Amino acid sequence: MEDELINAIAAIIASKCEHTIFIDEVGEDFERPSFFIYRISDLDTVMNRWTYNTNSIIQIVYFSPLDDHNNIASTADQTNTIKIIKHAFMASMGVKFGDKFAYLDKTNTDYTGDKDIFLQLTFNITNGTRKEYEEAQNTQTMNEFNFKVKE
Repeated sequence: MEDELINAIAAIIASKCEHTIFIDEVGEDFERPSFFIYRISDLDTVMNRWTYNTNSIIQIVYFSPLDDHNNIASTADQTNTIKIIKHAFMASMGVKFGDKFAYLDKTNTDYTGDKDIFLQLTFNITNGTRKEYEEAQNTQTMNEFNFKVKE
């Protein structure tokens, strides 16, 4: 299934870095440096009858180059690369995908167990359901009113 939000995030990263970007999965012996983008979770909250909010957490892992001993070659490269990516999202306050906009709520940066660095992005997306409801109801509208006026 295609994920428009993740594709839009990948496009922003591609505009800032020329590294390979994995979206679906990372196989064995993948190339470095590269990125892996995946969705951690979605939480939907009903706001009213026609609107709900989706809180999405997306994680971006940066697999930085390794040295001859399979250790991270440069922690400065890690932090600088993640900082560039993070500021790209912070400057635009979110991501446009399809006809929607995901507003950036917060970011988190940390290291994986393998000493690679990651950036978590938490987005808020407001979704409307009124159009889908009205299309599903398939009701006919009234065209004309006739009023009799007493004189």
